[in-house]
Amino acid sequence: MIPSRVVPFEFGLTATWIRNTFLRVLREAHPAVARKLSATFIYDHPTISGLADYISASMSGASIAFVGSAEDKRRELQALVSKYTESFPEFKPAPAGQLNETVGDVVPLTGSTVSLGSSILAKLIQRAGTARVYASSRPSPDRASAKDRHVVAFAREGLDVDSLDSSKVRFLVGDPSYADFAVEPTVFKEMQSSVTHNSQCLASELQCYRDFVRIEHTEYYKESKVAEEKPLAHSDSALSTGYAESKWVSEQILEKASKKTLIEYEDP
Repeated sequence: MIPSRVVPFEFGLTATWIRNTFLRVLREAHPAVARKLSATFIYDHPTISGLADYISASMSGASIAFVGSAEDKRRELQALVSKYTESFPEFKPAPAGQLNETVGDVVPLTGSTVSLGSSILAKLIQRAGTARVYASSRPSPDRASAKDRHVVAFAREGLDVDSLDSSKVRFLVGDPSYADFAVEPTVFKEMQSSVTHNSQCLASELQCYRDFVRIEHTEYYKESKVAEEKPLAHSDSALSTGYAESKWVSEQILEKASKKTLIEYEDP
């Protein structure tokens, strides 16, 4: 049994899936309630008990206040940053012969069966400097292979389906909510020894960002050049929407990792 105060995102459930599931049920059974739900209710009430209270109150016609001032929200976001950056492993240069000297960029990519992710994968395949892309997808309920799901996605988006036959792409079935991405240990080790750039655009949970730090530099590191940027030190510009808030926290995790470790971070 999952405790009522647990945040469901920590079990690999995305905010979009949770929101759409609630809305689909309510639109069929209580369409009036579905229409008046806040667009950000998943982020405003992120625990199981909080969601239950909010939905129950909405159905009964009662009001349930969203607690907290802007200052409360700032503290909440900073607490999340602290939680996921309180310790990083010690990194050291790889001994000779233990680093996969792939010529070109090696990129792990999640979410590449949705619109944006498919376009990113297509661009990476076309890009001359790309040596390999690890295109990771969660297990499919219909047991379709990872490549077959990408074929469907590319066809839907009008992208070059034949490009998926490129030797640059390695299709994986895994789950970024796990520290080892739920892939074979040999595959994970191979990724650790060869990855040069981490794609974090579509990671669905904050822990995923923390694990993206781990997959690139758990024990040994491979240097890569990046473009400098100035991260937003304050969260004020991100307040009010859950997506913007989670994006700010995620970027803070990676930015702090670049300061505390040998990882270099860019957000193109």
